[in-house]
Amino acid sequence: MMTNLFRHKYVRFPGRKLTFAMVACMLMYTTCAQALHDQQRLTVAGKNITIQKVFQTIKKKTGLTVFYSNDLLNDAEKINIDFHNENLGTVLDYILEDKNISYEVRRNKVIVLSRKPEKKELPKQV
Repeated sequence: MMTNLFRHKYVRFPGRKLTFAMVACMLMYTTCAQALHDQQRLTVAGKNITIQKVFQTIKKKTGLTVFYSNDLLNDAEKINIDFHNENLGTVLDYILEDKNISYEVRRNKVIVLSRKPEKKELPKQV
């Protein structure tokens, strides 16, 4: 029986359709989970409050923990913020926009990644 297996040029794997379906479902699940976190709405407002306090509020209202490096982000910096029933992505974009920092939402975490690469203008050639 084993010799017949090696005679054929292509060996068929009977579970490949099932494997493909399982991988497709896992990818759709992670994509949907990401979209649900981005669609979470929250209200955050305050004058002269620290970024750390805003992240604590995000954790309290959404259950998402924000992870970041103190070398990358000064969480003691004070900001003015006023968002009412706004989605999480808009709030995070506002907090991180001037700092040129990117983030990702993964499962129950917001991970502040690193600085976005700055666009460098090439000198014009004459």
